[in-house]
Amino acid sequence: MRKKIWILSIAVAIALVLTSFPSIASQIYKTNYNTLQTKVSEQNTPTENPKSSDTVKIKVFHFKEDGKYEIIVKELSKDDESALWKDLKNIDLKDYQSLTEFFEAKLEIVKNYNLVPTEFTLEDVIDVDKLGERYITIEGEDFEAAFAPILFVGGGLGFGLGIPFFITSGTFLFLLLGFGLTMCYDFLNGILYKLMTFSFIPILMGYLSGFTGLLLLPVVPGLFYSNALGMGMSAITIWKQLPSY
Repeated sequence: MRKKIWILSIAVAIALVLTSFPSIASQIYKTNYNTLQTKVSEQNTPTENPKSSDTVKIKVFHFKEDGKYEIIVKELSKDDESALWKDLKNIDLKDYQSLTEFFEAKLEIVKNYNLVPTEFTLEDVIDVDKLGERYITIEGEDFEAAFAPILFVGGGLGFGLGIPFFITSGTFLFLLLGFGLTMCYDFLNGILYKLMTFSFIPILMGYLSGFTGLLLLPVVPGLFYSNALGMGMSAITIWKQLPSY
C-alpha cells in the first residue's frame, strides 16, 4: 500500500512540475515584451496625444532568423493609414517582370510611410534567391509550402493569434475577412499560389510556423485588427479558403 502511495506521490509531483513550464514560458515572454515596450516608449515618444482619435497605432514586428524579434509602435494619421493599405492593395503582380520586383514594390510602400527604416532591404525579410524569376500563377487553390516566401494583406476585419518561440521565431494563425490576399511562392515546384477574397464569405485562414520577416498590425493592443500585412519567409505555411468552393 505504501509503495502505491509513494508511486502516486511521485507521479503527482512530476505532473505539477510539467504544468509549471507554460506559466514559466509565459512569464519570460511577458518580461521580454514589457522590456521591449519600455524601450519603444523611450525611443518613440509620440509628438501628439496617443489617445487622439485622429491617429492609428501600428505595431511593427521584425522577426529574425535567430529567433529574436523587435517591436516598434508607429503612429499614422487616419488618412495616411487608409492610403497605406490602398497603395498596398493596388500593387499588381502583372505590372512587374519578376517576383523580386513585386515584393520590393510592396516593401517600398511600407518604407515611404516611415514604418521601417529607409535602409531596410528585401534581403532583411526574404531569402531573395528563393523567389526565382520564372513562375506559374495558380489562383483560388488552397496551398501549403515549406520554407517559402509569403506575402499577405488583409482588411475589413481580422483576427490573429501569435505564439513566439525561442527557436522558430513565431507561429501565427490569421483570419482575413473582407479584403484578403495571400501569395506564396513554392520554389520547389516553381508555382506562385494566390488566394483572394473581396467579401466576408469566403474567409481566408492562414497558418504560419517559423515565420521570419515583417508583420504589421494596426490597432494596439488587441488580437483584432482592421488590416494586416505580412512579408517574409515561413518554415511551414498553410492557407485555406472557408467555405471551400
